[in-house]
Amino acid sequence: MNEIRLEEFPKGTVLFNQGDIPTACYFILKGCVRQ
Repeated sequence: MNEIRLEEFPKGTVLFNQGDIPTACYFILKGCVRQ
């Protein structure tokens, strides 16, 4: 079974772009995600 790993990203980091094939699932613990 895989473990969930925590990662921190600096403000302004692009996690994925429209049309990208997803390679991960993100759960936001603090902050917000903008379009």
